[in-house]
Amino acid sequence: MFRSPSLFLGGLLALLVINPACAVDLFAFRDADGHALIFTMPDVEPIPATVDQAGVTQAAIDWARRFYHLGDLDVLAVEFKTYPVRFWRVSFLASGGNGQTVHLYAVVLPNGRPIEPTVRDET
Repeated sequence: MFRSPSLFLGGLLALLVINPACAVDLFAFRDADGHALIFTMPDVEPIPATVDQAGVTQAAIDWARRFYHLGDLDVLAVEFKTYPVRFWRVSFLASGGNGQTVHLYAVVLPNGRPIEPTVRDET
């Protein structure tokens, strides 16, 4: 099919170098209203760790209170993930408007920056 496999591989490598890394989905979940929240990182460049777990937790709490418009959040878990890139996933338990409890999440990069999710309405 190809007369020169090395020419084909060279062209493929050139395309990979020219095209920047694509965005990568880190985590997704469905909230109590049925919206899909997708935490996406624009690229996969390694980020140096500049905060510890306590700093990550505080950044996640501050972000979650603003994003979810809730004052009272209970931290359930703080997990360090390494795939597809390094990030922290913080799980919360909160009281919903109808009295039920809901699980909510925050994603924080190793430098302490929270990731803003994309909200998609899915049926």
